[in-house]
Amino acid sequence: MQVDRGSIDVSVFMLGRNASTFAPASGLAYGAITACYSRDRAAPVEIPLTPLSSVTASHTDGGWFEVSASAAPGRYRLDLPDACVASGSRVCGLDLQATGVRFEPLDIFITEPIGRMRRLMTNRRQIHAASGNAEVVFADDGTTPFATVTLSEPETSVLQQDIEFAG
Repeated sequence: MQVDRGSIDVSVFMLGRNASTFAPASGLAYGAITACYSRDRAAPVEIPLTPLSSVTASHTDGGWFEVSASAAPGRYRLDLPDACVASGSRVCGLDLQATGVRFEPLDIFITEPIGRMRRLMTNRRQIHAASGNAEVVFADDGTTPFATVTLSEPETSVLQQDIEFAG
């Protein structure tokens, strides 16, 4: 799964299966599930689960709801905390556990929004020594640094462009 960096109120749908028969596991209450996420090289963080009133309910961090026991057995909506997909990491792993139930782990790749990447790649660069051979590219708000582009000329005499993303 791929999510834009800085996204908020992200919901995912997870499929639970009986660990023995692999049949869809319906009727799992929020109290029967343990959920956690882990970001790049960091300890897992538990997600406290709370019941949602419906599949269309407003986002609530840790919200849990079975989509439909008859039409989509074993499929559950989980509302992720914003910290799960916040800036500062490139991937976040999501793991769910329940007695006798198997959930596939989910890797969430945190990426730059395509509009920002397009602007970064198509901007005409006028980088010079007076600026330390660097240019700061700003996010959509025009004030938050999004990336720094640095030009250098290593021993190979080939001009090199390095991009370092903020956050």
